[in-house]
Amino acid sequence: MKPMTIALFSTLTLSTVAFAETMPGEALLLLDGDGDGTVSFDEFNERMNTLFGGMDTNQNGRLERSETESFMSKDIFDATDINGSGTITKGEYDAQIRKDFEGADRDGDGTLD
Repeated sequence: MKPMTIALFSTLTLSTVAFAETMPGEALLLLDGDGDGTVSFDEFNERMNTLFGGMDTNQNGRLERSETESFMSKDIFDATDINGSGTITKGEYDAQIRKDFEGADRDGDGTLD
C-alpha cells in the first residue's frame, strides 16, 4: 500500500471501536481478502499487520508518536500504548486490533459484514 493509503486506512481502522462498528462498506471491501463478502479476524489481522509494517517507518518494531501523528490522535495513541512507554509495541497494536475487531463484530459470529 502507498503511504497515503496506509495513513488513511489506519485512521479508519484504529480510530475507535465506535467507528469500527460503523465501518463503511468500502473499507470492509479492502479487508475482504477472499472476496466472500465478509471479513474474518484472520483477514482483518493480516491487513492490519501489513499496515503496522508501513507505519513503522524506521522499522524498529514499534510505533513512535512521530510515525503516527499525521493520522492518529494523541488520545488514541496513548490509549493503545497500554504500558505508557511512549511507543506502541507490536503486542499492544495486536491487542488493539483484536479489541477493534471484537467491537465491530456486533453479532459475535467472528466476521464483519
